[in-house]
Amino acid sequence: MTSAERLNGLSGTATGQRVFRSAIERFAKQGFAGTTVREICSDAGLTTAGAYYYFASKEDLLYQLIRQGQTALIDTAQRALAGVDDPIDRLALLIRTLAATHAVFPMLTRVADGELGALASQGPHLAEILALRDAYEGFWEETLAAGVSSGAFAIADQRVTRLSLIAICTGVSGWFSPAGPLTVEGVCDELAQIAFRIVTARRGGNAVSVDQTPRFELSLLPQFPWDAEGVS
Repeated sequence: MTSAERLNGLSGTATGQRVFRSAIERFAKQGFAGTTVREICSDAGLTTAGAYYYFASKEDLLYQLIRQGQTALIDTAQRALAGVDDPIDRLALLIRTLAATHAVFPMLTRVADGELGALASQGPHLAEILALRDAYEGFWEETLAAGVSSGAFAIADQRVTRLSLIAICTGVSGWFSPAGPLTVEGVCDELAQIAFRIVTARRGGNAVSVDQTPRFELSLLPQFPWDAEGVS
């Protein structure tokens, strides 16, 4: 059994929950470079030797966390968009799912978004993660292109628009608080309405309200119990 297979198996155990929780907390608060395997092991109640049975290096652990996050984004988008063809509705769902994921799992998403550069540039891990990221962004590319083609969106530069909309959503992990004035659903609605203004979303020549688009149930989000700051 490879270390990747052992690490995958570990994620479903109590020991695995402790390892992933410690890693995600320390990577989010101290950064990948500022975290040691010894610290993660100490938090999780493992010896360093015992930890290396499950992962070959600190980078292996980071890769597994990012991979789970990226895979979950793709799966969530696929479920949300299934059977939805209208580009306005699709954009609303993409905004809602990405913003909600960053609100509910702030530590995982900060690590996945901010520590990608810690993966070795010549190793297989980075190539796989970049392929997953490109696959996810493909949903956005297709949606914006369809909206422009149908006349639902008026966009000068689709690439800049796509990157800007994604950045608005990923930024939620840095400022959202469940103790604040907005719920997760409220944040998603606000950002979807902002997105509609950015792309000049129109139906029949009229501006579109988020109230006219499909909702997204938070229960459809992936489950990452080791993201201790997650919002239930």
